[in-house]
Amino acid sequence: DDVSDQFTGFTTSTGGGIVGLSTFPLKNNGSPLLHHVVNPTTSIDSNSIITVVGHNFNTGEALQYTPSTGRLGIVTTSVPGIGNTNLLPEKVFAIKDSENTFKVSVTQAGTAVTFSNKTGIGLTHAFEVDKDLALTRAIITIDNVIQSPITKKVISVGLATAVGIGSTEIFMDDISNIAGNSLLKSDDEIIKVSSVGIGSTNSVQVIRGAMGTVAAAHTVGAGLSVVSGDYRISGGNIHFKDAPYGLTGIGTLGTRSSFAGRIFYRLNYDNNKIIDDIYNSEFKLLGGVLSPFNSWLFINGLRTLKIRMNYGSESTPKVVRFLEDHSKVKKVFYPHSENYDQKELVKKYLKKPCGQFTIELNTDNDKKIEKFCNKLKYFKMAASWGGHESLIFPEIARYNLESKYYSKTELLPKNYVRFYIGLENTDEIINDLSDALNEI
Repeated sequence: DDVSDQFTGFTTSTGGGIVGLSTFPLKNNGSPLLHHVVNPTTSIDSNSIITVVGHNFNTGEALQYTPSTGRLGIVTTSVPGIGNTNLLPEKVFAIKDSENTFKVSVTQAGTAVTFSNKTGIGLTHAFEVDKDLALTRAIITIDNVIQSPITKKVISVGLATAVGIGSTEIFMDDISNIAGNSLLKSDDEIIKVSSVGIGSTNSVQVIRGAMGTVAAAHTVGAGLSVVSGDYRISGGNIHFKDAPYGLTGIGTLGTRSSFAGRIFYRLNYDNNKIIDDIYNSEFKLLGGVLSPFNSWLFINGLRTLKIRMNYGSESTPKVVRFLEDHSKVKKVFYPHSENYDQKELVKKYLKKPCGQFTIELNTDNDKKIEKFCNKLKYFKMAASWGGHESLIFPEIARYNLESKYYSKTELLPKNYVRFYIGLENTDEIINDLSDALNEI
């Protein structure tokens, strides 16, 4: 569900920080995602079946159990790492009964537990997807920019002095890798750095209990991990590092940050990868992020890709056969030509004929080559392939020192012309080629 109507963030006049709500519930059509609260007296039946409408848990999936005022009682069971117990442990595994019901086990492939006590222990017991696993399931965007989930960096530092629950200044043994707006993690608490080295060379001013965590006391020498990311998921909520922008503007001209997201459900997430620090590495190497409009164009192109490829696989061989029989064409380079001499490789690697080929004109005269290219009406001169338009790219364009296509790399013969056949009528393409060839 879109939560952008809950955004209240604004930039302060001093310091430029963003102030506003940064925690929002994750729901789909009003139903919680990744986290479900149950009342054991009404949601767990006599067969130990738990009812949660649209739970989306899979059999064998690890869940985190959070008790209410007391733990659910179970028939005494041996739990790995604990031993025999009659209380439901924190880590359990789902056994899917239906889309709206499930049981739990204390081992991944084990049998379901039998609940022995469901009363007098509170009415808000929770089952949720593991917090780290929840991050690999989600893709979140703010203002059409994909947000990075919280993840650990390979940087660790230590506390030079003890830290109390209410401390907003902490002293560290090394702050060389710490900057303003950095995130630190100690045990379960995330600490947000607001400024570095103010008043002391090894101190940092901090905001405690950031991103939905709870401030706690930490001892001298306690290890701190440097973490990065824009959000974390816990307890059915998404917690942003910085508050998204709220409504700004006047009347109907007002605008606010936009929110979009997807949650994926499947049993095995071992192959999911969290991409960390993409801006500092791959982003700079691979280029900028696609704009929303270009992304829309790209998706539209994918929708018609199969149709374009199928049409080209039927149209292009007809065009090639025409060119092979024409006296003004010396040779056609096309894998699916009957004259191609590597048919076994074509059969092995290419399922269908493609839309690209190259011809060698039966002339070396520059003016005649240019005249042929300029005479074509159905072909644009460009170096892009796979679209709906027929294209050519003459090798002679790279011979001109003043041309933007000039290349210092080894050149092909200047009477080579590369073609891509688009979605135009095949007969009209052939007629166009015939007219242009007759000019030379």
